Amino acid sequence: MKNLSVLIVFVVFIMLCFGCAQKNQAEDIINIDTEIAVVGLKRGALLINESRKEDVQNLDELSSAGVQLSFDTEGILRQAVIESSKYQTRKGVQVGDDADAVRQQYGKPQNRRLSLNKSRRSIGEMKGLFYKDIFFVMDGENKVIAIILGNTKA
Repeated sequence: MKNLSVLIVFVVFIMLCFGCAQKNQAEDIINIDTEIAVVGLKRGALLINESRKEDVQNLDELSSAGVQLSFDTEGILRQAVIESSKYQTRKGVQVGDDADAVRQQYGKPQNRRLSLNKSRRSIGEMKGLFYKDIFFVMDGENKVIAIILGNTKA
């Protein structure tokens, strides 16, 4: 009986570790047509918190295709805002999907609003579903209108 208890504890531990690894996988944004990661936290042509503005060759092309990039004062990529259904997350969520599709892939959100601050002052907030390093901006009909990948704080 003691061996069975030890085995159950071990199996639960392995399942928890596997589940944590799955939940904490770094997110990226994939071009649906090419199936290539365009921007991401750990993989992709552009890496959040690593890529530099001067190294981005196709900034205007990305912008016109619905991918807005935000750089800090040192030129480091900090956020990507996806406003086109030509791209999807690693888990298949894209602009136009509803809140239920997001929850089905990502689970319960950490928060439902993203505070907008400037110089430590609140200037508003956006409605949506917030998860670690990714925020799904929702419209009044609970449809995804933008996906923000990178340094987001609820």
